[in-house]
Amino acid sequence: MVYKRIIFYFYTFVKNLQVKTYLLFNLILLLNLSVNAQFIDPKKILQESIKKNKVEKQTKKDTVEKFSTLKKQIKEITGDSTLKNASISFYAYDLKSKEVIAEHNADVSLIPASSQKIIVTAAALEYFGANYRFKTTIEHDGSIDASGTLNGNIYIKGGGDPALGSPIFKNHYKENAFLKTWADSIAKKGIKKINGRIIGDAEIFDDQTPVNWIWGDMGNYYGATAYGISIFDNQFKVIFDTGKEKDSVKIKEHIPNIPYLKLSNQVKTYSGTEDLCYFTGGPFENERTVLGYLPKDKKNFSVRASIPDPPLFLAYLLKAQLDSINIQCTELPCTIRQLKSTDKYKESIKIQICETLSPSLSEIVFATNKYSHNLFAETLLKHIGLRSYKNTETATAANALKDFCKQRKIDTQGMFLSDGSGLSRYNSLTAKQLVGVLLYMKRSKSYYAFYNSLPAAGLSGTIRSMFKNTTAEKNLRAKSGYMSRVRSYAGYVTTKSNRDVAFAIIVNNYTVSDARMKEMIEMVLVKLADMQE
Repeated sequence: MVYKRIIFYFYTFVKNLQVKTYLLFNLILLLNLSVNAQFIDPKKILQESIKKNKVEKQTKKDTVEKFSTLKKQIKEITGDSTLKNASISFYAYDLKSKEVIAEHNADVSLIPASSQKIIVTAAALEYFGANYRFKTTIEHDGSIDASGTLNGNIYIKGGGDPALGSPIFKNHYKENAFLKTWADSIAKKGIKKINGRIIGDAEIFDDQTPVNWIWGDMGNYYGATAYGISIFDNQFKVIFDTGKEKDSVKIKEHIPNIPYLKLSNQVKTYSGTEDLCYFTGGPFENERTVLGYLPKDKKNFSVRASIPDPPLFLAYLLKAQLDSINIQCTELPCTIRQLKSTDKYKESIKIQICETLSPSLSEIVFATNKYSHNLFAETLLKHIGLRSYKNTETATAANALKDFCKQRKIDTQGMFLSDGSGLSRYNSLTAKQLVGVLLYMKRSKSYYAFYNSLPAAGLSGTIRSMFKNTTAEKNLRAKSGYMSRVRSYAGYVTTKSNRDVAFAIIVNNYTVSDARMKEMIEMVLVKLADMQE
């Protein structure tokens, strides 16, 4: 073996093939003559050396080609003339070998849109655990007399459950049977009449909406604000009947019925097929104005909007449920916020009647990332602020989220967080920072709950229509982000060569169509999945 190594190294350093062959043969003869050893066939050794050298060169060549295929795709996009006005940040990191596979402007801060949700969901799982549940409690104050009259109030004490009554969790809440459970529990306490009212207590959170949200977003379903009490995703549906083109449309009904809501209708019809209407109106404003256009000649056309005051609405729902079993209230429902605003609220001793638990946090995180649920993300952010600083104002809670990253050695320079969902255009992150969160979660005990919450390529969530018939299908997991002139994806993929890779790509201010931008990003991520080295 020693002789073979000497010959191989000597061969490697000699460049001229004729000189190499001559010297090798003579060296081998000298070695055979000078020692009492088995004869070494010079021709065989030369052939083995040449073969080994060729294999090593080919392996190196293949590696360069395979990595360069991905890099070439990135270069094509970043150099594409149609994207000359766009900003692109890309980063891909091998979780096993701990090496950077490819990067482009990885430290440039850009608007991430909803891919930012991976940070708030990761932090929530780390801080509270996958099995954590939020609690809503029914309480009363005052006393119950011999006739069954409660001389006091019933309180719905919110625990910040974002999922209460959500259609996503209809099996958990058994088609909103919790309302019947609450009413029945009140009756079992011997209460037959309430000389008082139903009061929504959402004081676990402050009432602040993210200050950097666009006014035009807040009246719409995706702009539903997080409250200490949420109900039905804080959304309601408006049902329209439309007529001829350019005619006004008729509001048929809104579901569920909100007794105190006023709708102002300024919608007209047009010849297209898309829903082009939107709602305006902020939190606690019991009026929604709907503007824009809807397709002509449609019956029962449904559009979603945000509920203006969910704690108050839930108080009305419980009153209606109590009415159905002949338990009457002498006063109209209200909230602690309303009472405090008129200096009518007085602290009192409260007695618990019953409680309702939310789905597990892992289920809520799953829904947050699969459906890109802004309300769930914003509620989780407030819980993080409450845990870290005992403060649920959005700006403070966002700082707590940034602290989560700092404490886990993720570089936060250039990280600007204004909310939890990514709806604000004041958010700014780098691709490397998103990958930093993904890298940390790979080592977390909550990894599987986190990983499973990310939509699967070609199968689920916001990427169910992407990556069909490619290596990435059913393999790549990612949270997407989208708003006007913003596209982003962050997640995990296993390459053909069995590399586990965390990646993120963010594109801002592109001028191509949204469909074309999505297609271009898809090409990059397919090349990443196809990588063979």
